[in-house]
Amino acid sequence: MTDKVLLNVYLAATASTYEFRVPHALLVGQAANLMAELLESRERLRFYAPSQAGLMYLDGTKAGTLLEQDAWVGALVSQENLVDGSLVALV
Repeated sequence: MTDKVLLNVYLAATASTYEFRVPHALLVGQAANLMAELLESRERLRFYAPSQAGLMYLDGTKAGTLLEQDAWVGALVSQENLVDGSLVALV
C-alpha cells in the first residue's frame, strides 16, 4: 500500500486516537473533512464535525502547526512531513 499513509488521529472531544489509512491522492482538507464526518457518525454524542475540519501536527519539530488544507497528502509524505504512524489532531 505505497499510495496510502497510516495516520494516528487524536480527537480531543473523546480523548482518543483513531487510525486512518489516507490515500496520497487526497488534499489535506479533504482527508480532514472525511475523518470528521466518519468520527461524527461513530461518536455522535461526543463530537460534531465542523463545517471545515483541519489537521495539526502533534509530534516532531512541527508540533502545534496546522497542515495546509490545499497540500496533497502524497506531497507531504514525499517531503517526509507525514510518515506511517504520524500523530495529528483533528481540529
